[in-house]
Amino acid sequence: MSLIHMTQLRKARLFALLIASLGANCFGQTLDTNVVLPQEAHTIILSPGHAKPPPFLYAASARAQVRVDTKSTEQTIQLQLRVVQGDSNRGETASLGLSGVGDIVDVRGESIASWSVRTVGLQRFLDLQLKPTIAVKPDGTDAATEIAAAIRIRSEHASMPTKVELAHLLPGKALGFDSQVEIQFIGGVSGKIVAAEGFASLVSSGRLNRLQTTTGGRLELQLNRDSALPPCG
Repeated sequence: MSLIHMTQLRKARLFALLIASLGANCFGQTLDTNVVLPQEAHTIILSPGHAKPPPFLYAASARAQVRVDTKSTEQTIQLQLRVVQGDSNRGETASLGLSGVGDIVDVRGESIASWSVRTVGLQRFLDLQLKPTIAVKPDGTDAATEIAAAIRIRSEHASMPTKVELAHLLPGKALGFDSQVEIQFIGGVSGKIVAAEGFASLVSSGRLNRLQTTTGGRLELQLNRDSALPPCG
């Protein structure tokens, strides 16, 4: 008998033994313990693999205050991230888009380990590396799912009149997004919004303009020196 034939025969015997064992269990019968296994029989142990953790999903809400004077545009954004799925105990990264002209000069938050601005083609992204946190507090309650950060953006304009494309956040990888922008012209600046693509106007008064978006878009400001002030000499 050839070696191949003997190997096939041993496999057939093992298969028959397995079927007999299953049949005995299904019909409440007792398996004959006197069945002799081939000497070359092997035991195969199957263990289930580890399930992958669910993807980290989050929604973002931003409240921006913009102050425009004769030399620069200063913007402070209060950002709230709400964890929708998963948790940040592995130190996840939250990524938001960044549109317009302006440099992020500071990002602060108790849950923020580090931050960076990433450029892909003509697009910019703000990546927030989150600190690992425990999923359950010592008292047994779930850890907070809200993550807060304060973001500062600055841009300069050397002369007036001029047009400025205002920097603002975009959804990026956020599952849901809501942003409100409050713009105030101060320090001898007379300005107006000349383009607000993707934004809806909220109640405004005097030099204060309020807008809201769920997608981001394009905000362009026309800046002029207040006629009541003399030009800089």
